[in-house]
Amino acid sequence: MGHKQDAQGLRYELRVANHFTKQGWSPQFRVIKYGYEFDLYAVKNDFLGGSEHLVVECKDKELVSAKDIVRYIKKVDIIYKNLQGLLMIYSKLPLHAYLCYSGEVDEDAADVVKTHKPSIKLLKIPRK
Repeated sequence: MGHKQDAQGLRYELRVANHFTKQGWSPQFRVIKYGYEFDLYAVKNDFLGGSEHLVVECKDKELVSAKDIVRYIKKVDIIYKNLQGLLMIYSKLPLHAYLCYSGEVDEDAADVVKTHKPSIKLLKIPRK
């Protein structure tokens, strides 16, 4: 990736991080977990001593493809697998997975997201 593309990607990641910061998260940038890099990653502790996890993939491009979604699903699945022990404590897995994008999402990509469990939410955040 060139310096210009990397700078553009970081600007978009900052914009997306700002969105989640306003929701009470404290995202870290480009975190390596279980052998994968996550654009944004955050853990928020709840009042019972448990924790919720946020993973975010940022796509600042004209069109998000099904291939982009499938790559992200692999990352989400590894987090899910490593957090499954928490299901004994919680009624639902405390994992929030988002793919944020600035352009559009291919129809096939949107269909792939709908069928995946745990759910991945698509969130459009314009680049401005």
